[in-house]
Amino acid sequence: MEYFLPLISIVTISYKAVNLIEKTILSVVEQDTADFEYIVIDGGSTDGTVEVIRKYENAISYWVSESDKGIFDAMNKALSVAKGDWVIFMNSGDCFYNNHVLSEIAIYMKDEETELIYGDVNLFSGKRNFIFKQRVSGININLNSVCHQTVFIRRKLHPYFDVRYKLTADHDIIFDFIKRGQYIHANIVIAKVLLGGVSHDVIKTSLEKLLISYRKGTFMDLLLSPLCNIYQVIKYFVKKLLISALPIELFNKMSRMKSKMESNF
Repeated sequence: MEYFLPLISIVTISYKAVNLIEKTILSVVEQDTADFEYIVIDGGSTDGTVEVIRKYENAISYWVSESDKGIFDAMNKALSVAKGDWVIFMNSGDCFYNNHVLSEIAIYMKDEETELIYGDVNLFSGKRNFIFKQRVSGININLNSVCHQTVFIRRKLHPYFDVRYKLTADHDIIFDFIKRGQYIHANIVIAKVLLGGVSHDVIKTSLEKLLISYRKGTFMDLLLSPLCNIYQVIKYFVKKLLISALPIELFNKMSRMKSKMESNF
């Protein structure tokens, strides 16, 4: 049977991102396949962001600049106009790892039973720059979220984000898909992601994730989630201490060992 390349909806959310958005746009429009639509939702920026968007509007399928109720409200606006078979959110400051990502991911989209595809991520901040090989299961989803910049979800199955969650509405959706089990890991690096972001408040993030596990999880999740989220808070503060005390090469080596251990959880 002849295979037709899927149409991928790529979404960028921006607000006062004049120094960040251009590299994100370029990482999209320079992909080596044309099988995508590009949607940009700006929150009414007045810092020059809109001028950057206009510079590339011939390569953008749909864009708007207007006030919203936050990042997940803006992401919902994008979902309401998206027409692709799959959707991924690549927000301002983040970008595709290289210009082959979309052509390489297409092969993983052949299975009609697959609902979610995720890959690996290049995390960076200051002197830190490393590849995080994400591995997730129905158990360790309580420990580590999946970077939404590496996640492709079938658009027709993608629900709107629950805006009650100010930091983890993306995790809320990914949690459901992982629990259903119809997901696969693509052995490619999908995105370059700046460490930090909207969910950088580790205590509030952990509390929201705990609530998600309590609302949607199994009995095992109810047992594991408090322990996992306490571990995440402790890890955050230990990491801040170590990164100021250790050479960056040693710190990165320890981080890779920690990530491998967590992936096997």
